[in-house]
Amino acid sequence: MHFGIVTMLIHSTSVLNLWADRVVIGVVADPRTLATYQVASQFAMIMVVLRSAVTTVFEARVPKHHPSASPPDVTTEFFAATRLLLHISVPGLVVLACTSAFWVHLLFGPAYAAAALPLLVLVAGQIVATFVGPTVNALHMTGDERIVMLLMVGTALLNIAGCFILLPPLGVTGAALATGIANFTVSVACLYRLVRTGRLRFSLRWLFDIALATMICVAASLFITRFLTNGLLTGDLSADVVRPPRAVLILQTFGIVSAIYLLYAACVCATCLVEDELVHLTKSQLRRRFRRLVSS
Repeated sequence: MHFGIVTMLIHSTSVLNLWADRVVIGVVADPRTLATYQVASQFAMIMVVLRSAVTTVFEARVPKHHPSASPPDVTTEFFAATRLLLHISVPGLVVLACTSAFWVHLLFGPAYAAAALPLLVLVAGQIVATFVGPTVNALHMTGDERIVMLLMVGTALLNIAGCFILLPPLGVTGAALATGIANFTVSVACLYRLVRTGRLRFSLRWLFDIALATMICVAASLFITRFLTNGLLTGDLSADVVRPPRAVLILQTFGIVSAIYLLYAACVCATCLVEDELVHLTKSQLRRRFRRLVSS
C-alpha cells in the first residue's frame, strides 16, 4: 500500500513536470508562442516513449529490495539498460537535432519555423540525460521511493521556476532549456544517491565508446545535412537553391538516418571494451556471415 501510493505520486509528479513548461508559457505568453512550443515538445516525446519502453524492461530485471537486507547492486542491469537506450535513440536523435528545421517546416509549415531551435534544445537535453541512465527508476525500484518522490516534486518546481526566469529573455528556447536542466538535475541527484548508497558502481568506462561514437555522428550529421544537401535539411537556404520535391528530401533524410546508424554501429563495435549484449550479438552475426562467405 505504501509503495503503491508513493509510486502513484511519483508518476503523477512526472506528468506534472511534462505539463509545467506548457502551463507557464500559457500563463505568461500568447497563444502563438504556446503553439510554437507545443510543436517542438511533440517531437521531443519520441524519446519519452523510447525511455518508457526500455525502463519497463529494466524495472523487471533489477533485483528487488527487501527491507531487512542491504540495498541491491544494480550495476549490471543499469548499464545494460543505459547502453541499449543509447544504441536505439542517440543516432536518430542526432539527425533529428540537425534536421529540426526541415521536419518542423514539413509537418507544420513555415508559420512554426521558430519551433526548430527549442526542438534542438529539447533533443540535446534528452541525449545528455540519457547518458546518465535510468537513475530515477533504479532508485525507485531499490527501496528509496520516498527520496525519488521528493526529488520529482523538486524537479517540477525547478522546471516551473526555470521557465518563469528564462522565458522572458529567451522565449520558448528558454522554456526548453529549463526543462532540460530540470531533467538533468534529477537524474544526477538520483545517480549521486545510487553511488553513495552502494547500489551502483558507476564508471565512465562503460560509456566511453558510445560518447566517442556520438561525437563522430554529430560531426558527420552536421557535414552531411549542411554541405551534401545544400542546407535544405537545416533551414540554411540561399535564394538560388532549387528545392527538390518533398518526397526526395524525406528519402534523403531517411538515408542520412541509416548512414548515421551504420556509422554509430561501426564505431561502437570497433571501440567497445565492456559487456554489451547488442554489440556481442552484432559481432557474432557478422563473423558467422563472413565465415559463410569464405567457405562458399
